[in-house]
Amino acid sequence: MVFPINLDLRGQEPMVDIVIGQFNITKYPTTVIDDKKYEGVVKEEQLQQIICSTLLASPNCQVSEGKVGVS
Repeated sequence: MVFPINLDLRGQEPMVDIVIGQFNITKYPTTVIDDKKYEGVVKEEQLQQIICSTLLASPNCQVSEGKVGVS
């Protein structure tokens, strides 16, 4: 699941402030996967590897020629 956070709602929407505080988000963009944060832009290939490293038992995770992908 992907949950984008609209920073324009900071101070107006409690969940935005909760997420920012819980993960100590100070730089944007920040991606949080399995409670680990990645600050700055994450390249597609790196994002696939991060996600699949947590889902290796999933039939949708494919590893071929040293690359990890999600189908």
